[in-house]
Amino acid sequence: MGTTPAPKGQLQEEHYVVALKIISLALIIFVGILGNSVVIYTVLRERKLHRPPFYYLMSLSVADLARTVFCLPFVLSTVIHGSTWTHGHSVCTLLAFTNSFFVYSSMFALFTISVDRHLAVVYAKFHRKKSRGLVCLAVIIVMWGVSFVISFSPVVGLGTYTFKPLEAQCTFDHRYYRDNDTLGFIVVFALIMFAVVFIYTRIFLFMRTHRKLRPLVHQPARSSNWTFVGPGANGQAVINWLNGFMGGPPNPFVMALQNQPRTFGRVVNLRIIRNEHLTRLFFVVTVVFDLLWCPYLLLSFWQTFDWNRSPPPLFVILATWSSYLQVALNPIAYMCCKSSFRKAMRATVNAYHRPNSLTE
Repeated sequence: MGTTPAPKGQLQEEHYVVALKIISLALIIFVGILGNSVVIYTVLRERKLHRPPFYYLMSLSVADLARTVFCLPFVLSTVIHGSTWTHGHSVCTLLAFTNSFFVYSSMFALFTISVDRHLAVVYAKFHRKKSRGLVCLAVIIVMWGVSFVISFSPVVGLGTYTFKPLEAQCTFDHRYYRDNDTLGFIVVFALIMFAVVFIYTRIFLFMRTHRKLRPLVHQPARSSNWTFVGPGANGQAVINWLNGFMGGPPNPFVMALQNQPRTFGRVVNLRIIRNEHLTRLFFVVTVVFDLLWCPYLLLSFWQTFDWNRSPPPLFVILATWSSYLQVALNPIAYMCCKSSFRKAMRATVNAYHRPNSLTE
């Protein structure tokens, strides 16, 4: 099925509605560019972040940043011109393909992060050996390639790209499933969302089960200064003492903890704790993405199955703007939940603003 010319009907909206749309889109574009740029720059600058899942996080930020820069300004221009498309049919098709490509790239990045977290928690040794830079690069290339194939299909006749005045964007023409081919694209998107949530559920069930059944074992402490505390130590001496292993000469720092209340549970090693924290962090990012896209996914199913009546215009606008908001809220959710990332970001900003002296 080929593409159809984009309609050029103009919506009659109140002035305050148009003003709210323009202001909200301008804020989304500004925050999306700033937030995703900060994430990309910090991951590139900090060497300790040069590992999975931060490679996939950077892929997610690149896709969101590209969507913010190349797609949302056209939406803003369309709203300013009264929700009328003025750039021609070919540009509409190209823009719809670009928008779909970046959205699917973001979704596949979240899916890849969930798989990476599953391997890091369940198969930790395999993950440490196999998750290298070239492997991550190959995964990212495959991920973007699959997104390209899915998004390019309507250009060659499978489904249709068109302009929708209520959404102020060029996108899939979701019509009754017997008259159009876009149902498959919606199902693929929904299945990826479900698969990501399912993987995180398996991870958390695994963590809960093994936290209950795994016996406490003694881990040798390592130190570069023979004190096993402070700089150069891995903190395992304190963890062993908390777990009940008190052999060897008493350590003054560890003995000082006896009179302090224990406000945290027992742990086995620091690597497991770091993996759990990262898993919870990226689960929060995924939940933010899914919650913002669920209204638009429901709208797409509504239009595809033609349930009795058309969706209310207000719901169409809110669902569409919720999908736009995702590019701005995802980096904010990550930076708010990741304390080490905030520290690295502050160090980057301080290094950038620190004046160079003659002695340097």
